[in-house]
Amino acid sequence: SKLDSYLTINRIRHVLTMNLYPLLYASIARGVSRQRRFLLSAAVNTTTQRSGKDELSMILYAPLIKRAENIMFGCAYQRDMWVDRYKLPVRKSRVIYNGVDEKYFSRKTVVQSDLTAFRKDYGIAPDEIVIGTVGQLRPEKQQSDLLKSAARLVGLGYKVKILMVGDGSERISLAMLARVLNIDKYIVFTGEVQDIRIPLAVMDIFTLTSVSVETFSNAALEAMSMEVPILLSDVGGAREMVREGYNGYIYNKGNVRQLTELLQTMIRNDGLRCLMAGKGRERIENEFTFRKMADQYQGIFSERVV
Repeated sequence: SKLDSYLTINRIRHVLTMNLYPLLYASIARGVSRQRRFLLSAAVNTTTQRSGKDELSMILYAPLIKRAENIMFGCAYQRDMWVDRYKLPVRKSRVIYNGVDEKYFSRKTVVQSDLTAFRKDYGIAPDEIVIGTVGQLRPEKQQSDLLKSAARLVGLGYKVKILMVGDGSERISLAMLARVLNIDKYIVFTGEVQDIRIPLAVMDIFTLTSVSVETFSNAALEAMSMEVPILLSDVGGAREMVREGYNGYIYNKGNVRQLTELLQTMIRNDGLRCLMAGKGRERIENEFTFRKMADQYQGIFSERVV
């Protein structure tokens, strides 16, 4: 096969598969390879299966995962769930958190004139608290909860602007919901943006309202690196990213009332938001840098073939 030829010609000694489907091909190649045995590391990018069909496929994939020398997960929550559900070997299982380039995702890299222009383009007033989210507009992200919470905040008299950064299949339905809730003028849909640092730097609070799929959100890490306090639904490894009251808060997924109450707490306390912003940046620098993530992968790739 082409894969076997590539492995042989290039004397590949370590193969990393970034999801389950490529793991199937790598496993087949290892079984028929003409070269000496290579190490196989399997990265698992899914926390919960999206369908019954996906769950059924684990009859095939679970044995293949078990045969890999290393099994990498994006957070401890995900690792523990998979080890328990699919009886994976604990000794092979490792957690490697996502990392961000803290030098790039820094407020110091953003020009004030760009922030001023962004606020002007999207009609964000100086006295409005900007509550933002970044990600594809998909059903599992459930950004509708943020709109429902925004309607409550507006009803309570808070001056807020909701910044929805990203695009997707739910954009039309979310825009319709905003009209139904009579909060059109408080909602901004930016679509895809070229430089995500600018909208992040405009935000006072970053939110993630997902109800499934999330493992360890890159968008939330980028917000932390840009010194934005975060409010995340309790999905995936959120509790490994957020120390409550320290760099943000966690709320029960789908609980709009709790989401609104925590947003009120953050809106009313400028000092708290400032403190959380600094602590979030500190956690990025100490725990979630791209360099640290790369070093962990490099350590795995440095292992010798026995």
